Amino acid sequence: MEIRVDSTGLSEFVDIHTCKDDKLTALILFVDAQYAVRSQVPISSEEATTSSPDNFASIPVPVPRKSGLSKIKITPPENFKASVINELIVKDKLRQLQYSLESKKTIEERDIMIDSQFCFVHIYANVSNRTDLVQAKRWFKEIANSLEQTIHIKDEIFTLLLTYLEEKLKKDSYIREFKELEILLNSPVTVPISTQKSIKDFSDRWVSIESKLTLGDYNEYHKIILACLDNKQITLLEIFSIMKSHMKLSYFLSAVHDLFSNAFIKLEKPQFFGISDFE
Repeated sequence: MEIRVDSTGLSEFVDIHTCKDDKLTALILFVDAQYAVRSQVPISSEEATTSSPDNFASIPVPVPRKSGLSKIKITPPENFKASVINELIVKDKLRQLQYSLESKKTIEERDIMIDSQFCFVHIYANVSNRTDLVQAKRWFKEIANSLEQTIHIKDEIFTLLLTYLEEKLKKDSYIREFKELEILLNSPVTVPISTQKSIKDFSDRWVSIESKLTLGDYNEYHKIILACLDNKQITLLEIFSIMKSHMKLSYFLSAVHDLFSNAFIKLEKPQFFGISDFE
């Protein structure tokens, strides 16, 4: 996981591994342009706080303190009625952040508590009594694991996540929709790219897409491909901001999934490089 630290010219990587005592540990590594580690900060999955290393480099990089998690309020979507999700708290120990949607009701107490695979993300949710708890737990487990693996999170993603979940938690979940969830969570750093060849291929093959598009779907999908044409730096989240005036979030994510799965667009994200890549 990489986050650019613009003020220092360093990149921030997160490495999760198992130590000799079989305890999960994470290290925040501050890496320079030559891929040399200039400093590192350990994080324990058992605590929401970290300590500063003894021999910290003189470079002025941010160091997590023992003050606990910084709290950020989740802004609910416009006209949010909390018909499915009454309350949501996401504790992210990797980034030392806590995202919270305040409770709107005091009835219907159906609590869900989920930990991610490596226990760096904890989710508490209170859901409607009309919500299938088994399905909801599957969704929140997928969200916790995805957040733990996601490079960079923007606050507004949680607003979009509420919009998406309010619709999806009302029905059965599918592997395809978990892929859409992954696309959403990575949208702040994903750069979607299409080409003139992509446009031609889509025009020739759109009727063969598994979801069996209508002519109206063709027009909407075509707009997304055009918005990604020869793209260099506009993120998927920014593309959605352009489209959202006439396109629901769930439809946009489904369309991007179809376009990506059929190779009409590429989704590029920051990635790690090893020494062998430069030899």
